[in-house]
Amino acid sequence: MQWTGAISDATINAATAREPRFVLTPVPNGSMVAHPPSGVAMRSPTARRVLLAITSLIVAPATSLSQTAPITSPPPAPKRVVVDEYYGNKIEDPYRYMEDLKSSEVQAWFKAQNDYTRSVLARIPGRDELFKRIKQLDEGASARVYDIRRLPGGRIFYQKRLASEDMAKLYMRDGMSAPEKLMADPVKITPAGSPSFVINYYNPSYDGALVAYGASPGGSEDAVIHIVDVATGRESGETIDRGWWGYPAWLPDGRSFLHNRMQKMLPGMAPTERELKSKVYLHVVGSDPEKDPDVFGYDVWPRVKIVPTDLPFVWTQAGSPYIFGMVAHGVQNEITLYAAPIASITSADIPWHKIVDVDDEVTDFAPHGEDV
Repeated sequence: MQWTGAISDATINAATAREPRFVLTPVPNGSMVAHPPSGVAMRSPTARRVLLAITSLIVAPATSLSQTAPITSPPPAPKRVVVDEYYGNKIEDPYRYMEDLKSSEVQAWFKAQNDYTRSVLARIPGRDELFKRIKQLDEGASARVYDIRRLPGGRIFYQKRLASEDMAKLYMRDGMSAPEKLMADPVKITPAGSPSFVINYYNPSYDGALVAYGASPGGSEDAVIHIVDVATGRESGETIDRGWWGYPAWLPDGRSFLHNRMQKMLPGMAPTERELKSKVYLHVVGSDPEKDPDVFGYDVWPRVKIVPTDLPFVWTQAGSPYIFGMVAHGVQNEITLYAAPIASITSADIPWHKIVDVDDEVTDFAPHGEDV
């Protein structure tokens, strides 16, 4: 969710009152997250910048092209058929040569495609005026605030990006009238020579004393999890890499959380194996992440059937005596869901019990006390 300017009670109340635009949903730590209803896309600052970039492509001046005759058709791509045989079936690939992006011929074809595209876009009437207006609206707000979490005790976490900044930072305040406090600045954790880090996700503990966030270079999904002490603003010291889908699910003790972690790539492993066989681990703040026990995922429990391409997650909910293990099957909407007593999370044999499978056609869930 996204608002402009300063945060106020009126801002949050007004935003959550717009039924067609936003709804409030509990997240695993017991706080509330504002998001668009089903079927409505979230408009993040990144999405807005992408929109502006696309619009600039459409409406950008094309003086050199407008002064010459328009290109009326795209350049043809020559066919050079390569035939592969798989299990007795012959498959033709006429454009495999285009995979060589260093080829001067391929580069010339792409440039010709670009010239043709800009020739078409240059003929759109009013493009310059449209670009100026969108840029004016995009830069009109002094700041953009989004991804707001309001804990039961009134503590608020949110991301904010000033108009002069490229990346959002994570902030906290104790109530609407309290001053804001910086929790995480992705620019400060960016290594020298690396693309600027971007905050991918964050989640505060139930009591709001700690907040864990994942940040990745250039906005990629290859996130590293950091943990911040809210009172001091200092990081705990350890970081957890391979956190592509690591969204932390805090436990009631406020000192430990569950997170998904991709498998470690070893010498000789194919790059395609990176996203396979991920697991959910239990991390205690201040401990060595490399010694975290796995609690859910591929080849962890015989009773939990997970294939290498599945993505396992574990969720917690304030007030619920259970933990929920969810299995996402690639791009399939239907999920598999397991449950176990939250008190068993540190036991040698977590009694995961399947409550939903793909055949049940369930695509989401929401725990509430003893129910789900």
